Amino acid sequence: MKRNARSICCGLVVAVAVTSAHSAQLQTPNIQIAIDDDISTVKYPWGIVVDANGSVLVADNSYDTVRIYAPSGAGYVDGATVADGNTIALPVGLALDAAGNVFVGENPDVAVFAPQTAGGYTLSTTLGLGVVSGPYGVAVDGAGHVFVADPVHTAVHEFTPAGVGYVQAVDIVPGSSGSFDYDVAADVGGNVYVARTYSHTVQIFRPSGTGYPSVPQVTLDTGSGEAYGVALDRYGNVYVADHAGKQIFKFSADGQGGYSAPSVVANNLTLPPHRVAVDRMLNLYVTEADAYTGAVVKIGDRLFGDGFDD
Repeated sequence: MKRNARSICCGLVVAVAVTSAHSAQLQTPNIQIAIDDDISTVKYPWGIVVDANGSVLVADNSYDTVRIYAPSGAGYVDGATVADGNTIALPVGLALDAAGNVFVGENPDVAVFAPQTAGGYTLSTTLGLGVVSGPYGVAVDGAGHVFVADPVHTAVHEFTPAGVGYVQAVDIVPGSSGSFDYDVAADVGGNVYVARTYSHTVQIFRPSGTGYPSVPQVTLDTGSGEAYGVALDRYGNVYVADHAGKQIFKFSADGQGGYSAPSVVANNLTLPPHRVAVDRMLNLYVTEADAYTGAVVKIGDRLFGDGFDD
């Protein structure tokens, strides 16, 4: 099913990130493109990731699906389904590893789907059964360690590869009961970024020895809103989906472990955002939903395959 690209009026504020290694980065253009806003295919989207080819994977909590939207010109084609109600239930978290495996935080565990040579995906293993109660966010670092944000247990569970499966490591426990750790991101160095919804913050835990410290080394405060989602770009900048404010915040990395004050890179979104993802060209991808409808949108107009790779 073809999703025609169409512009949506928005009040987009542009910010330019500056790091020690890159004096300037691409400004996100003032445009939003609907990837899917058809109620028959998307209703309550949560997790979202973008693969190396520009395909967008979305977990829909209402339809019990993980769908793939492949880029086609300026729009997207509603393509294959990674998983449906036969293999998952109530998916929220979503992540990819370097091998293309898809990690789906669902009820009551994380299901891992492996890509097949002939096409499609198959369920290869599950992790966290009996440990995870609410796998709202899922992330994978450069070593293949899997992190699961579990607001029910007020913890981020770490699982390390072991043969064909995973074993649980020591949990990262970001905060007190009721803080709601809704999402998690991880970079190639194993640094973990936890979106704490009701404290409006993203807490950063950096590995120390064989584990993580009990308190975060860095706390990024949006100052308002609800931190529903967190994502990283390839320069280390941090993006936060503010559900209540219908906006996306950005903390620009200074290249030395610090960050700027938050700037707003997208606001006046049509619906409250759940999650945000970033591609290599700094386009943003956002899942949005209220009690009645949902949408998946792209913010930016850089196309894959245009030779841009700076």
